Amino acid sequence: MKKKILLLAFLLLCLTGCDATYRINFNDDNTITEEVTILAPNDFISADNLERDLQILIDFNSDEANEQGFYHYERILGDVNSGSKLSYTFANYAEFNNYSVFSKYCYDEVHVTMNNSVISVETSDNFKCFDELNNGNVRVEIPTQYVVKNHNADIVNDDIYVWNLSADDYDNSIIIEIDRTQKSHVTAIEQITNNSIIYIIIIGVVIVVLVGTIYYAYRRYQELNKF
Repeated sequence: MKKKILLLAFLLLCLTGCDATYRINFNDDNTITEEVTILAPNDFISADNLERDLQILIDFNSDEANEQGFYHYERILGDVNSGSKLSYTFANYAEFNNYSVFSKYCYDEVHVTMNNSVISVETSDNFKCFDELNNGNVRVEIPTQYVVKNHNADIVNDDIYVWNLSADDYDNSIIIEIDRTQKSHVTAIEQITNNSIIYIIIIGVVIVVLVGTIYYAYRRYQELNKF
């Protein structure tokens, strides 16, 4: 229950329609970093109110009995928009599924798994936090450097898969399958390394063929001239 209060307290930063960005980072060490950024126009949210609301959030967070409740808070003050960022790195997929505040309370169902190096994310259709955001914009981001086998993202921008959720849409589901055995792009260093390995193999083969040919010719020469 306290986790739900934490979520609602965070969303109370929205005095008018807020822009919310929710990002999931699947790290190579099998941890998952969850980040939520809430921004609102400075006309509707003052620095004093933001500081007060953040202190409320920190108080809720500090009083959380379960260690997974310790999200990290960061104040964001901009020239036009201000708000807050909430983040936490979960130790594994089971911990994320059990304790992620936002996925648990903004969707009826969220399944995040990894089987045979394939990461799968699938949610139910209904996103339930539009009211708390006063029907502001909601953007979900999943960055990855690996090959994506299947997805229903609205936009793909520089290996960041983006879903723009809307209260007017019936289907606000998030679906993506990431194959961690294949990178989507090979970096310049990796390309140089791969090319170097190919060149070394080719040179090695040429050397073996040359040495073999010379040795064969030498043996033939000895055989022809031994009498």
